[in-house]
Amino acid sequence: MRIAVFGAGGVGGYFGGLLAKAGADVVFLARGEHLRSIKERGLKVESVAGGFEVKVKAEESAEEVGPVDFVLSCVKAYHVEESAPAMRPLLGADTTVLSLQNGVDNEGKIGSVLGEERVIGGVAYVESSVAAPGVISQTGGLRRLIIGELDGELSSRVRALSEVLSGAGIDCLVSEDIKSELWRKFMFICPLSGLTSLVRSPIGVVLVNAETKELYRRAVEEVHLAAWSCELNLPEEMIGEVMGFTESLHFDFKSSMQRDLERGRPLELDALSGHVVHLSEEKDFPAPVNSFIAAILSPFKSGS
Repeated sequence: MRIAVFGAGGVGGYFGGLLAKAGADVVFLARGEHLRSIKERGLKVESVAGGFEVKVKAEESAEEVGPVDFVLSCVKAYHVEESAPAMRPLLGADTTVLSLQNGVDNEGKIGSVLGEERVIGGVAYVESSVAAPGVISQTGGLRRLIIGELDGELSSRVRALSEVLSGAGIDCLVSEDIKSELWRKFMFICPLSGLTSLVRSPIGVVLVNAETKELYRRAVEEVHLAAWSCELNLPEEMIGEVMGFTESLHFDFKSSMQRDLERGRPLELDALSGHVVHLSEEKDFPAPVNSFIAAILSPFKSGS
């Protein structure tokens, strides 16, 4: 099985690095100094679960790679629409694309370009980032992938990919309802990203303050409303589950959007709170907290 990791950032670099370490036939697509460092010195992963260094194959363009069996789409959500056409040289007759972006509409965007039948959904739970060119830093205890067909089928391609990922030591689960899993994470990552970025502090600071904790809960409730507006009947209990999960994180947990804000990089705002605002206007439900988050962070959306 040949796998291309399209985007060697925090998510792609970490999970792709584990695949390479386990001996999988994996090639990374990256750019700039990050690519040069990976080519010259290999990929270094610093992790609370045990760091490692591994020599990997890396290229700048899909043309240099050619057709593969699986593509792990790991670019930021704001790059999905431009990256999808760039994946075409990676496609063979049966190539499958696994979307691992934050948000709930990336699979549709990729499918509209490459074909809906090629795309499977994925949820990545990991706290990781590019610490330096060629270096991935993974902090915190979250290191899980959930994958599945968008129609719920337990297909042979999903089972095959899951076996390879699990064989690399990755905690990989197969879901028969990946759309609900995408929204479950969205209920967590959207408020987490927005509030930690607004407060410019890790999640612990947000939760110990009664006012910001209440804003967080209201943001979660708005995402729950958004799911229902899209005819995804998530149970009411999921709000409490998301709050409990958030409270279980270590005090210094930072969202990737907060890290991007600190470094002056573009923000995934449109895919997160901005998407909730878009749905609230389209489906006519209230989303004042996410509207506030999107408005206050909008000057920083394109980076500095």
